[in-house]
Amino acid sequence: MDTLLLIGDSIRMFYCKYVREEMGDRMNVVWPEENCRFSLYTLRNMWEWANLAENPEDVVAVHWNNGLWDVTRRTIDGECLVSKEEYARNLERLIVEFHGRFPKAKIIWATITPVDPAFPTARNDDIDAYNEIALGIMAKHNIPVNDLHATMAAHPEYIRRDDLIHETEEGARVLARQVKEAVLKALDEK
Repeated sequence: MDTLLLIGDSIRMFYCKYVREEMGDRMNVVWPEENCRFSLYTLRNMWEWANLAENPEDVVAVHWNNGLWDVTRRTIDGECLVSKEEYARNLERLIVEFHGRFPKAKIIWATITPVDPAFPTARNDDIDAYNEIALGIMAKHNIPVNDLHATMAAHPEYIRRDDLIHETEEGARVLARQVKEAVLKALDEK
């Protein structure tokens, strides 16, 4: 059966079960139970997560994002956890990884979602800058983009008030429908 692999941080963790509901019998939807965190963490763990699909040849799409952890500022020096240069290199390496592990899969990039301005360890200007880096890389590789950032930015009510970063249940359902539509569109264009 055709398989969709969802890779991403905790934003993905909130919407993945709804993507499975949205897809119904169209395809098998799989994802790592854990948070895929920052880009280098995702790269390091893809050898294991590739086994989520019973057969890598069945993976027809990989819907993927990294970024919220990359832009986090939790260290004493106040810098983003992953520099812009490292982020770009990691995304390039992940593209090679996905193509190598899932040769038949269409890759779809999902933009980094915004945070509430009061969120203490990530800033929207960093998110915008890292999204720009990612968009340039995706354009270079002809990878379609699912703009989750635009959806969340247009609907700040979808950002939970208790943590200022994750989506509400309503927001998760909206993002899941958007993921389904982006994946099906990408597969139609393949």
